[in-house]
Amino acid sequence: MNPFRRTPAVEASPDTTHEIQFDRPRRSARAAEDIRSAHGGRRLAIGVTAAAGVIVLAHLAHAVGLVGVFPPGTGSGPAWIAFAVVAVATVVATRGLTRVADWTHVLLLAALAVPVAMDLTATAGLLHLGITPTAAPAAAAL
Repeated sequence: MNPFRRTPAVEASPDTTHEIQFDRPRRSARAAEDIRSAHGGRRLAIGVTAAAGVIVLAHLAHAVGLVGVFPPGTGSGPAWIAFAVVAVATVVATRGLTRVADWTHVLLLAALAVPVAMDLTATAGLLHLGITPTAAPAAAAL
């Protein structure tokens, strides 16, 4: 027994395969976790969301303005309903998540193909009347 060491646990040979754990200070740990919002990421996301909302509302107003011009038939109403369903389902599905998985983005893109196809079908061949797709560009903004 070594006279300078007082406990048998200290006397035991050190394990060379064991790494010493780094005790990160709380402040640097918080800074490392908040990196996404620290550089303006949250403000940028809020701005992009607001801009997308304005674009969607502008196209919705355009669609409402085109209601009287559409020839008898379905119009772009069903495409807007499908767009609203996809948008609400996306918000509900991702509510409270800090990170959204890649497969969720692929699923959103596939779901947005439905209102885009419906809108393009409803407005096909009506450009001479001034009727343009409205739900499709709104889906692009989402």
